[in-house]
Amino acid sequence: MSKPEFTPGPWSFRQNRNCSLDFFGEGGQRLVLGNTFLINQDANAHLIAAAPSLYRCLAEVRKWMDTDEFGPWEAAFCAEIDAVLAKARGETHPSGGDRHGE
Repeated sequence: MSKPEFTPGPWSFRQNRNCSLDFFGEGGQRLVLGNTFLINQDANAHLIAAAPSLYRCLAEVRKWMDTDEFGPWEAAFCAEIDAVLAKARGETHPSGGDRHGE
């Protein structure tokens, strides 16, 4: 399997003064789609385009996990999945954070 080319997460975003969104990667690296001067632009666009399918698949896996008995490791993983799905929906989850995942 080849190494992913997209900018690794976590990603966050905020609205700038021009009413457009600025996306930021780990360490504050600015990620802006549509700017031809940024590295990984195409790979990031592919990742964002795949996000709905990724979300759907993860949500289905999470439902499947509810049908099985599991131990502490699996329970912690389910909680992490729940938090990620909530973040994708723009919800604040019990572990904190704001609506934009910052």
